[in-house]
Amino acid sequence: MTTQRKLLIAGLAALLIGALVVVFRPHAIETPAAAGGPSEVWEYFSDHNAIGGLAIGPDGTIYAGSAAAVIALNPDGTQRWKSPANSPRLPVIGHDGSIYAASSRGIIFGFSGDGAMNWKPGYGLIGFSVPPAVGDGGTLYYVNAIGDIYAWQPQATAPTWSLSTIRPGIINESYILPGTGRDDNSMRSAAVIQNNGMIVVPRSHWLHEFSSEGHQAWILELTSGHLGPAALGKDGTIYVGDDQTVVFAVDRSGEKIWEFRADLNIYGSPVVDADGTIYFNTPRVIYALKPDGSLKWQAQTIHDCRTGPTLAADGTLYIGATDGMNAFNSDGTEKWWFHMKSVEGEPAIGPDGTIYAACGIFWLCAVKDSGSPLMQSPWPKWQHDPANTGRASTIF
Repeated sequence: MTTQRKLLIAGLAALLIGALVVVFRPHAIETPAAAGGPSEVWEYFSDHNAIGGLAIGPDGTIYAGSAAAVIALNPDGTQRWKSPANSPRLPVIGHDGSIYAASSRGIIFGFSGDGAMNWKPGYGLIGFSVPPAVGDGGTLYYVNAIGDIYAWQPQATAPTWSLSTIRPGIINESYILPGTGRDDNSMRSAAVIQNNGMIVVPRSHWLHEFSSEGHQAWILELTSGHLGPAALGKDGTIYVGDDQTVVFAVDRSGEKIWEFRADLNIYGSPVVDADGTIYFNTPRVIYALKPDGSLKWQAQTIHDCRTGPTLAADGTLYIGATDGMNAFNSDGTEKWWFHMKSVEGEPAIGPDGTIYAACGIFWLCAVKDSGSPLMQSPWPKWQHDPANTGRASTIF
């Protein structure tokens, strides 16, 4: 091989290495924006591993689950740590700052605040598509893809209690929950926890309430479709939508109060503002309902919504779409639409008002708006708070 050819190959290798360094590190984004409008400030690339849910710590650290690791990022998008794990895509922050995750492969994990995996009980063969809720004393309530429910104490080697979906041919006192026992994507909602510690679980057609010891208080069949994530009002009213256009309100005793029919299937979780207004959206319409279930307003969008809304303290509703992010004012007028990668999960809001979202499958994106933090309200986002505890009494 000639010296000239060797130099050419070395030069090409250097260029390739340089390109990889640029691609695989977080980098600032220059995006045009109208005066006072939004701007994308950085993107983080997850090495071709799909990003799942996000959780945000009190100090602004962003925790993201991917197909191969849990990642902790500083608010400026630089990586704090990365802890390899088998598809831990649904992070939750516990009372002590530990991070917990559930895998689509049926594994649950715990990580210390510095990224060390410190809990992996190796339990379960059926995957999880939702994160655990965090109850009193740090108890973790997991719901798997066929609707089995597990209560775990962190660091334990076995669950404190469990209730399972009925399986043909199995006779066991814990196999009492209605369902098919098949992973058919009908169980797609996490547990949420009332301020009195009662656990509410939407499971396919049914809404359940359990005590923290696993005793069923009531069960209500609401729909022939499948229920989505639930939200809780200040008085404990449960708001939940299905995939057949209906949002339901159910009181704490398990009685249906009202139902509202929308234009199409409901995306994500409803949210509840400080005045008790309930917001939710379908692929093309955003709705605001009064606490009695009557329509306050509805607004059309030309963008295909992919997520439910997240509420900022100034009343702005942020909703992810296939072609970017939509923001609506609390009166239903559009505040802005911002073109960016497809938003793949509910937006999360940091303490300084920065909006974070999984975007473009492999990316985590940060967008600046007016700097308004998450609203202090009964239920301002999916799973209630920045840590995703799903607990109505969590302070943030």
